[in-house]
Amino acid sequence: SEYVRAARSHPILPGVGVFATTARVNCRGDRKVTDAELPNSPDEVDKFLRSGRGSRMENEDACKTWRSRLRANGNQAGLLAVPDELCLEYFDLCPRLRLVKEFFRTAPDDLVRHRYCDLCFNEFLSSYTRKGKEMGLEVSFLEPRCWMLFYATPIPDTAAWQRSVEGRAGDADDASGAAVIDVNNGHMSSSVNVEPAEFELARRVLDDFRHYESGIPVGRLARYWAAFRNTLEVYFMRKVGCKMDQRLFDAFVFLAVNGSFFRFSDVVGRMAQTKIDSAARMMYYVGQGYAKVVARRLNVGVLWHKPNVFLQPPTDDERYYEVTYAPSYGYGGLGYPPGSPFGHVGVPPWKQHAPTFGAFGSYGKGGKGTNPYGKGVGKAPFSAYKPHGGAGFGLGHGIGKGGGGSGAKPWGPPIAAAQPPKAATAPWLRPWP
Repeated sequence: SEYVRAARSHPILPGVGVFATTARVNCRGDRKVTDAELPNSPDEVDKFLRSGRGSRMENEDACKTWRSRLRANGNQAGLLAVPDELCLEYFDLCPRLRLVKEFFRTAPDDLVRHRYCDLCFNEFLSSYTRKGKEMGLEVSFLEPRCWMLFYATPIPDTAAWQRSVEGRAGDADDASGAAVIDVNNGHMSSSVNVEPAEFELARRVLDDFRHYESGIPVGRLARYWAAFRNTLEVYFMRKVGCKMDQRLFDAFVFLAVNGSFFRFSDVVGRMAQTKIDSAARMMYYVGQGYAKVVARRLNVGVLWHKPNVFLQPPTDDERYYEVTYAPSYGYGGLGYPPGSPFGHVGVPPWKQHAPTFGAFGSYGKGGKGTNPYGKGVGKAPFSAYKPHGGAGFGLGHGIGKGGGGSGAKPWGPPIAAAQPPKAATAPWLRPWP
């Protein structure tokens, strides 16, 4: 009835594509609620609110600010972009049927089957004013006289999620026994499968991680990468079919890395600052390589300013590192300095503080020619990964002559001396908004 009232009272109804509302009841994040305690009727929801275990979303600061902006803009409110801070879900939106059909007509089958397709659908509707085929249709917010929906999903406990990612000691290296991260026993989308690519990636970078935590098992490292990939998918789903700026792409990598490697991060955090910097640099560059595959799989493009540079979001100590091109040999076409991929085998890490290694590439023999992004034809965990039994692992990209490179040397040959961090004054290093 509230949607009908909003439709009848809107002055230009044909110009509305979607009606939206923030009048939702959520479980409070600071209260633990079990499934058995969730209400099953409107009266029970009202009782749930009075008990203090639930909260009205429209009373949150972000929603209050949004309502103020809508009222201040009057007839021009439909031109405002719906802010991400509202945290709308697709069930907060009531679109015209033809818009729903437009989405499913254009969405690939792989996207429709994806567990986070609802995020893409939500973005499609929320931004329809600026991107839809009937661009200009308004996303109109109504202010109902009651709550419209109870979101019957307790917020997963952070500690429980961390325990699930860390796993049990017994399933350390068993790919079959540690292949699921499940904090809610399959409830909603809190269950994450560990894919073969994550086990393959974990095995290939295990020695690098064991330099900082000697006993880290393959199974736990694979679950870290699965949690990392899951976080990226949540971010990338809102960018499917679009191209994002590298600075945003690397910011997503930065956030995913810092939210996925729990115990390992704690271990590294107790080390000297030089080793902390070396470990962080290693995770960001490996993470950026895997993120490229996740983005490609979801049809997300990137506008690269410096393809071989990880642009860390500015902090109190802004640092950007530029990678020096070098021929790549054998192991992954990574083009690392000899014996020290991240400055930690026989070489003090501070002497390698500005990394001089190439971007992630393919395993095996590289392509011919001088194209710095020549394709390799061997194993490549980070591009078009195919499960065991397929034709290799797909194509990878290596830095240097011939792409992935071939040869017996595990790391690239000596290359130019490490350069000091670049000053954040170049045009491609514009300040973040």
